[in-house]
Amino acid sequence: MRPYYILVLLLALAAPGVLVGADCPEICQAYLQCVEKTYPGESTEKQKQTILLGCQNGCSKNLESVNQCYLDANGQNGMVESCEEFSTCILQQN
Repeated sequence: MRPYYILVLLLALAAPGVLVGADCPEICQAYLQCVEKTYPGESTEKQKQTILLGCQNGCSKNLESVNQCYLDANGQNGMVESCEEFSTCILQQN
């Protein structure tokens, strides 16, 4: 068993940027929910798709920093505790 744990530790240390807490669809769903919470009923379906697409593009280019925004805002399951903190951080990354 011990060699297995050493191998996992070595892999984790060798590729720290690969180990992230969430993927772009989850992060962008949280961002869209924040937009809808801040501006309820103001976005059309087309605008929501544009928001998601823009978020996906920025997220894929900056996954590590965007993921940190999500984690800092206690993100889980496509939702965050603080939309203001999360949205501000996301916009700074993109």
